[in-house]
Amino acid sequence: MANEVDRPYGFIRKSVKEDGSTSHQVALTQEKSGIGIVSGAAILADGYSNIIFVEKVSAQEVWICAIADSEVLVGGDIVINISNVAIEFEKILDNYKESPPFVYSQSLVESTGVEGLPSPDETLSFDELLLKAEITKIGKEFNSYRIGNTESKSKNTLMAIVILAVIGGGAYSQFGSSLFEKEKEFTPQVDFSKLIHTKVKTTEEILSDAKKEELKWLTEEFNNSNSSQIIRRILAFDIVQEKYINGWKANEISFNSKNPNGINVLWERSQVGTPLSLKLGIKNDKTTVADLTGRYARSEFEAIDKINNELPDDFDLVKFIETATYQHEHMMHDLISMGYMWGMDRIDLGERQEKIKGLDKKLRKQENTRQLKFKTTSVVIQGDNRDKLSALINIFDSAKTFTLNKISISLVKNSFKWKAEGVLYEK
Repeated sequence: MANEVDRPYGFIRKSVKEDGSTSHQVALTQEKSGIGIVSGAAILADGYSNIIFVEKVSAQEVWICAIADSEVLVGGDIVINISNVAIEFEKILDNYKESPPFVYSQSLVESTGVEGLPSPDETLSFDELLLKAEITKIGKEFNSYRIGNTESKSKNTLMAIVILAVIGGGAYSQFGSSLFEKEKEFTPQVDFSKLIHTKVKTTEEILSDAKKEELKWLTEEFNNSNSSQIIRRILAFDIVQEKYINGWKANEISFNSKNPNGINVLWERSQVGTPLSLKLGIKNDKTTVADLTGRYARSEFEAIDKINNELPDDFDLVKFIETATYQHEHMMHDLISMGYMWGMDRIDLGERQEKIKGLDKKLRKQENTRQLKFKTTSVVIQGDNRDKLSALINIFDSAKTFTLNKISISLVKNSFKWKAEGVLYEK
């Protein structure tokens, strides 16, 4: 990142929040002359969680240092002309939920020409502020606040901080390391025009986010699986779809919830058919030859009606599943009573679709482990006529926590053998 923005010098600040989470801030600059300079804002943020400190640094310049939630605000560590104080101060205050304490130096309070600032809660010099926070010396503990060459930093360390980074404009004014000497002088301002900031999440937060992600996936599964609508759609498609086209015969019609708004047809070629004749016959760009012999091909058709099963944003799907009264025993009862061929098996949904990112090395074994857990049963139902498939709608209307994932109809030798496959979710 430092190379990309052509700012090879900088420093990393790390802090631990009140909730136990860790925050990193990284400042970058082009100025080699900044090496060794210590960030006054970074040190102040180590002692105060919420504060705005203002110091007059020259006849026409003021340093504003704004700390919020133990972090240096982006654009909140800046040396500006006195005439711009009111405007900048208003921008900074927009970042606070509640007004922070205002602390001004004596030189600012006694000066004239500085307008637009609220009355101070305290009048303290910068070193008095640090002494009040029991920050009494600048030693090895502040090495991480000194500007250095980023190339000397571990690549792994920098990358860990850059992940999920938010980049914004900002500037830092710097104090020399002789901060507590009798003679105090400000070093020339170093322009930090890039600030990289990210909050390192706790394990609990990472796992909680993973659970929310799995809930999002499950919601998509339910949205893409309106079982009754799917059956009606595939039956209607079977009626209107031509089964013989230019030397090709439809062998199978199928639906897969991974493509919720499409219907697939498997074609078998006779002696007079060719791949080109099929493509010209159905005028469908989504037709592919399924094998190198040219005997089979697949066509994907866009469904006329879209799956309409969008759950409301505030719908509690977890509670819905956990309180459902229709269980696998009820489905067994209905399938037996209506004379269906069926099979059920308790299944483990297996690993997550994506690994959980950000876990500590000790917890890497959990990166594929699902955080959202339900009792899940795979269900397979078979039949050999249209009426049986149509009547299946009555069962699916009762099984509200069942998702129909696949359905296929075999048309080989003028048959109508069908198979429906899905998952029943229970507490």
